Parts: sequence; structure tokens; C-alpha cells
Amino acid sequence: MKHYFFFLTFLFCVGCINEPLEIDAVAQGDLIEESSELFQFLAQITEDESEPTSVTCIDFVYPFIVYQYDEFDEYVSATRVGNDYQFWQFLLGIPEENSVGISFPIQATLEDGTLFEINSADELAQSIQGCIQEIQQEVLGGVSEAFQQCGWEVRAPEGVDPDQFEYSVFEVTPSGGVVFYDAGVGSPGTWIFYFIANQLHMNINLDGVNETIDETWNKDWIVTGFTENNLQITRDDITYELNKICEPEIYCTTLFFEECAIIDGDPTPPYTANFIFENYSRCIGLITEKPQEDGYSFAYFEAEADAEANVNALPQDGYLNIENAQTIYVRITDPTDVEFELVEITILASLCE
Repeated sequence: MKHYFFFLTFLFCVGCINEPLEIDAVAQGDLIEESSELFQFLAQITEDESEPTSVTCIDFVYPFIVYQYDEFDEYVSATRVGNDYQFWQFLLGIPEENSVGISFPIQATLEDGTLFEINSADELAQSIQGCIQEIQQEVLGGVSEAFQQCGWEVRAPEGVDPDQFEYSVFEVTPSGGVVFYDAGVGSPGTWIFYFIANQLHMNINLDGVNETIDETWNKDWIVTGFTENNLQITRDDITYELNKICEPEIYCTTLFFEECAIIDGDPTPPYTANFIFENYSRCIGLITEKPQEDGYSFAYFEAEADAEANVNALPQDGYLNIENAQTIYVRITDPTDVEFELVEITILASLCE
């Protein structure tokens, strides 16, 4: 991979944080407008270098102070940033009409001893223009690799109240499509990543089992951040986080549970497997919206009548099926231990390689 090295030199701000700031007038050429390609590029490249999105066009040395100016070049704020993520978040939050100030010249001595110097925002924009296409290809390659495997659990971002899709799951299929599982029911579809004007997009299209799924998810989402294990998308004032989970027993798709058959001698059906029901309770609780964390309890039964009467409960630390496939009745009792609900699950013993 070709590497481009540019280094920004920032002056550290020393003094009491409560002291008034004396901000001199700034030259228009030293401002980078939020709406410019250069600004968007800076927002893009400040991803952590340890992640698939990392690039080496510019390395930032932290901490530093970055100034913001309004549309009249008047001082708005001074923000201290301590890492790539904070700088990236700051850049994304700048209003379109505002600018950020950078002190010029920008200088660096390259590995071959050559002095590299940039004296204006225009020169900086010209210097990094050649990086943009290569960076986009690196980002798309990292996204493609990361998002073609495992399950991606929907969560509300920190500080946002969860909605009905909390703990729903996008599961990637071997063909590259996705299935969106909500309340144990799957909606097949696709997700596609692409750049528009240096902004990473995620286009989701589902054949939803209901209109709410279609109306909520079938959008051209803006990717506001991602790592190998996390993705944040935003559209129409809605923001979701997708968290990567590669252990199928941890994320929840349906009320169908499959275990490897116990093979003694001739591997002929019907097969028997050891089912540990206590491992299924979290998933059942999430799908039925009765999570264990809220105090709901789970009991497992072979017969519906036993579940109704709450007698002859099955052991949860190990059970051998008597049919294949077999229906198991789950009694979910609320935290008050007064009301309960019955849910059917299916267990299946199958041959494993």
C-alpha cells in the first residue's frame, strides 16, 4: 500500500481554563470551511490507525487546541481534543457555515530527508487530493471485510432511549445478503456501502414482515463512525449502533435451538443432543421482550399442561431430547411471581462435522 505522510504542527494552549481568550483576526486562507471537501476529508481520516479505516496521510499529535469560527470569521470556541476519536467527533459537529483554524506553515521532514511544507489551506487541499480515492478504497475494503460475517445486534447509542428494535439482529448470509431478525421473525434483504462526496453511506433494503420494519430501516443511512466491531448509522434524527457478535449462542434470531448430536456407534437418526436450557433464557427474554435483567424467570417443560400447572419442570443444566425435532414449553414468570406467559421453542439435534 502506498503511504503519504503529512504532519500538522499545533501549539499547545497553556494557562487557566477560565481565563478569557484573546483571539486575533484570522486570515480567510487559514480557515477550512465545514462544507469543503478538505473539511470532510479531515473528518474521515481521523479514524484510529488500528482500525480497518485507518490511513496514513496525516498523523495528529495529541493533545491540542482547535479553534472554531463563525461565518463572519469571528471566534466561537476553543476545544481541547485528546485523541483521534475526539477530533473526529468535533469535526463532525461543526455547523456548515463555520470554519476551523489551522496555523501555517505545516512542515515535516520526510524519511528521505526532504523538507515538506504547506503554507495555506489551499495548498493542503491540493496536497491531499491524491489520497482521497485511495483512502476511500481502503475504507470500503475494511467495511466489506468486517460486515460480511457474524451477527450485528441493534443497540441505542449512549444517552438515547432504546426503541422497539433494541437487541434485534442483522445476520449476514453466506451469499452476502442479510436477514434482519426482530421478535424471532426474519426479514431478508441487503446492505450496501458506498461513498458520496467523501461521506460513507450504508444503504439498507429489507423485505420486511411489517410496514414498521420497512419504514424504519429501508433508508440510505449515513455512517457516522465504525470500528471492526461497531457501526453507528444516522438518518432523519434516528441513530442506531450495531455491535458485532460472532457467537450465535449470544445473539438472538429465532426461537429455534440446535445442538450437535451425541454419536455412539452408528450415526443414524433419530439423534439425541444435550440441551442446556439456561443458555437460552437470555435470548428468549430478548425476543419476547421479557429480559432476565428485568427480573423475569424461565422454566422449561415437555408438556403444555405441565407448563400451565408449573409442575415437572425440566433441568436447565442439561436435557436429552426425546423427539427430534421437539417442542419445549417455556413458562416466563414476571418479577412479581404472579403473572406468567407460555412460549414454545423448538430444539433439534443434528450431525456436526
